[in-house]
Amino acid sequence: MNRFSGEWLRLREPHDHRARSAPGPVGLVATLAERLRARGGANIIDLGSGTGSNLRYLGPRLTGDQNWTLVDNDGHLLARVGQACTKWARKQGWAVQPNGRNLILSDGGRRLVVRLRRHDLKDLGGLTLADYDLVTGSALLDLVSKTWLTQLAAALGNSGTAVYFALSADGRLRWTPARQTDRRMAALFHRDLARDKGLGPAAGVDAARQLAGLLAHQGYQVMQVPSDWTIRPTEPAMLGAMIDFVSDAARRQAPRDGARLSVWTQSRRRQLRRGKLSLSVGHQELLALM
Repeated sequence: MNRFSGEWLRLREPHDHRARSAPGPVGLVATLAERLRARGGANIIDLGSGTGSNLRYLGPRLTGDQNWTLVDNDGHLLARVGQACTKWARKQGWAVQPNGRNLILSDGGRRLVVRLRRHDLKDLGGLTLADYDLVTGSALLDLVSKTWLTQLAAALGNSGTAVYFALSADGRLRWTPARQTDRRMAALFHRDLARDKGLGPAAGVDAARQLAGLLAHQGYQVMQVPSDWTIRPTEPAMLGAMIDFVSDAARRQAPRDGARLSVWTQSRRRQLRRGKLSLSVGHQELLALM
């Protein structure tokens, strides 16, 4: 499974939302909602939006009318936004009104206008980020470079635009039961996260910390809390995907170590089949306000 495919985004969404429903992330979102409430609505840009999972989480938790611009360079993912958001909205009892390429969602108390924009995130300057009330993204920061993060902070400057990035991998992987090889596998996984994903050598597990420092230098007050996945033995599809991701990453980084890596992978697969495996994956939420 490709880590950027619609299938993977669909699989991870409930785990993302569950992780963000812990007390820490809920508190950050409440703080953000209060800030945006004072502005009487919000213009929001969601960077690397995929099929709109971040909107589906944040939209109901922010008060007032919201204008969302979903930005992604993958036209196939953007093409799935309408269907994914319509299905989600109707399940919540919200009204759905197609409007050309756009979508309007309403629960009676708020109105979300959803616009799609295909754009290469290499060109941050073309997005005029400082014109928005909120710049947000989910599962994005660990994919981008330190240079990109620096450009993001500079683009925001002292605009006062709120910044909220969710689910940035911070490197913590805890398999249960533990194996001696886990530390080696995690180190290789972290190294692989630093590969160039199209936006320069990735900041990887240091991304949230790096952005926090850059925004603080701009005068922002920055808050961070964990939003960890807890993947249970009863969730074999997600566990299997994570075994594959870690194993594939390790093989890319240590191709000559294939035999030892296979032992780890096969052992984890056996535990998965027996319902004896669980995993915690560390993530960070970052909220910055001025």
